[in-house]
Amino acid sequence: MNSLAKGYAKNMVSLRLKFDRSVEIDQLKRKAAAFEMATNLGSTGLAFPTSPSGSATPQGLTQDGFVNLLGMEKIKGEANSDTFVKIESGMGEGWGKTVVTVTADLEEAVAYFWDFTSRNLIQTSRDHERIVTQRKGNWEFSVRRTQQIESKRGGFRTKVFHNTVKIRKLDDDTIIFNFEPDHHDASEVTSKKRAEERTSIRLTRMGDKGAKSASTKVEYVTRLLLGATVSNAATKLCIRKKLANATEAERHFNNLIPLGSMTRKAGEFLGADMMGSPFVLKKR
Repeated sequence: MNSLAKGYAKNMVSLRLKFDRSVEIDQLKRKAAAFEMATNLGSTGLAFPTSPSGSATPQGLTQDGFVNLLGMEKIKGEANSDTFVKIESGMGEGWGKTVVTVTADLEEAVAYFWDFTSRNLIQTSRDHERIVTQRKGNWEFSVRRTQQIESKRGGFRTKVFHNTVKIRKLDDDTIIFNFEPDHHDASEVTSKKRAEERTSIRLTRMGDKGAKSASTKVEYVTRLLLGATVSNAATKLCIRKKLANATEAERHFNNLIPLGSMTRKAGEFLGADMMGSPFVLKKR
C-alpha cells in the first residue's frame, strides 16, 4: 500500500511539472506590463526617497540616491552580484546594496519588480503576507507585507511593513523605483509590530533598445528599521532576504535563456549557482 501511495505521489508530481504553465503566464504578464511602460511611462526627472527629517537626500544615501557607506561588509558567494551590508548596532537597523545584471530588456526587467504579488517575489521574500492595498494611478500604489523575524529574547515576532511604491522614468534608458514608508497606513499597526523600509531600485539599459542580447543593470539598495527587539544577526538576515529579490531576478532570467543562446557569462553564473558556494563576510 505504501509503495502504491509513493508511486501515485510521484506520478502526480510529474504531471504537475509537465503541465505547469506558471512560467509562461508570468512571462505574458511581464510582456504586457513592459509594453504599457514603454508606451505610457513618461520621463519625470529624478525622484529621491525622502528621509525622516524630510530632506531630499536620505541619511546615508549619496546624491544619486544610492548607498555608499564605509565599513560595509561584502558578501561573497552570491553568484555574479556585488552585495554589501552594514548593521547599525542595537536598534535593528541596517543597510544593504547589491548590483546585478539581468538578461532582459529594461521594460521587462522593470515589470519583474513591478508585479509586487508575483510568485517569484513571494517565494524569494518569504513574506507571510504580501498584498497591494491601494492603487494610486498607473505608476503608484500602496503595499503591505509581513514577516516573522527572530527576536533577541528568543522566538519570533511579526513585523509589518507599509509602503508607497512609485516608479519614475529618468530617461529612455533608466527607470527607478522608490519604496517609501506609508505612515498613514502604518498607524493602524501596534508599535511592537511596526517596521520601516526604504528601498530604491535603479534599472539601466545596457546596449541598444530591443537588441537580441538585451541586458539591464539593477542597483538595489534597502534600509530596514526593525526595532530594538531584533538582533543584529536577524537584521542582517532580513536585509539579505530583501536583496535576494535582485539576485533571484538575475537567476530567473538566466534560466529562460535557451542553451544554444547562452553566453559564457550566463553559463558561469549558472555553474556558480549550482555549486552553491557558502556565504563569506568580508570587510569592505
